[in-house]
Amino acid sequence: MPEQSTENLRYQFILDKLNVRGEYVKLDTAWQSIHQTTNYPPAIQQVLGESTVAVALLSALIKFKGSMVLQIQQTSPVKMLVAQAGDDHSLRAMASIPEGMVSDDASFAELFGQGNMLISAEQENNTRYQSVVELSEKGLAESLETYFANSEQLATAIFFAIDENSATGLMIQSLPTDEQRFDDEGWQHALSLAKTVKDDELLNLPIETLLHRLYHGDDVRLYEPQPLHFKCSCSQEKVESSLKSIPFEDLQKLMAEQGEIKMNCQFCNQAYVMTDLSLLVPNVDAVSSQLH
Repeated sequence: MPEQSTENLRYQFILDKLNVRGEYVKLDTAWQSIHQTTNYPPAIQQVLGESTVAVALLSALIKFKGSMVLQIQQTSPVKMLVAQAGDDHSLRAMASIPEGMVSDDASFAELFGQGNMLISAEQENNTRYQSVVELSEKGLAESLETYFANSEQLATAIFFAIDENSATGLMIQSLPTDEQRFDDEGWQHALSLAKTVKDDELLNLPIETLLHRLYHGDDVRLYEPQPLHFKCSCSQEKVESSLKSIPFEDLQKLMAEQGEIKMNCQFCNQAYVMTDLSLLVPNVDAVSSQLH
């Protein structure tokens, strides 16, 4: 078996003469930590990998304490898909689907139907900026390209490549010139070259080699990479806070039936077990009297 790479990096680059900016994300161990917690069908694993890379690309310019979230919900058969990137360069993602409801070769349209995607910037002070994006039946890349065209007025092209070991993505965007106009000729040149990229090149070529392969005739400024990593923010405290939203009588019944209350984090599959309901309410004496 070939040795697995351990690279988790985000690169930014500029094609100065073409007035185009770009980003490239390569996730190895971070992606493996995300998808190996759950036995996702291949079709879901593909979109989950694309979503994780997408939110890593979107979060490149985060200048606040908080996170960037990409979320698809209330669709069928996929009930929810969430990818999150933090200001500390952390990533996590999950999907919720009924068991046995997704075929291995399901298309994007079959997974999400006529659904919408939410892109949110969530700050620590509870301020949230949210955009609703209509999903394209062609896939996540096309949906995001439409989002940038409509909300940012930026011509954008995104390319994903996902396998068991790595999740990668390349994004290029047209930038205004000094006269605050877009260079359509430069954009079309950059786009036509980007469209020649192959999945195995995105997955396996070093970024320097990839950019040389695509843009060896153009001036490329490649910046130092930013490290990324998998991190889940779940905790015992958050689980207890979630349980407090459930009627106490229901928790008592569950405890009597099972002897414990067990919850698993949907992002990392970490198990949390509670055997003492008194931790969920402030009046410990009152709880004790109800339990005896």
